[in-house]
Amino acid sequence: MGRLPRAIEAELFRIAMEALNNLVRYARARTVTVELLSKGGWVFLQIGDNGVGFDLEKARLSGGMGLHSMEQRARQLGGRLEISSLTGAGTLIRAEVPAHELLEQAAAV
Repeated sequence: MGRLPRAIEAELFRIAMEALNNLVRYARARTVTVELLSKGGWVFLQIGDNGVGFDLEKARLSGGMGLHSMEQRARQLGGRLEISSLTGAGTLIRAEVPAHELLEQAAAV
């Protein structure tokens, strides 16, 4: 894949750090996967665990900024963030951001 533009790298890194911080604090997971791949002009960051999971709506209403921050960072890059979690069944966080234009700009420099 090579290097991504710094803006994408920095924001995806911050999303990953927030997700992993939450995982360490709350998930009680035994297994964690982190994947980063590029396909068709998009970059995908996926973080999954086999922890205790959580109720997404309750987490949003609790006033914590972590989920909101991750979603906002993905939107700022023109992408989106999906969170799937079930109590007792782990969590999957997936950020998808367009990179084709930014990758072309970086290659031209």
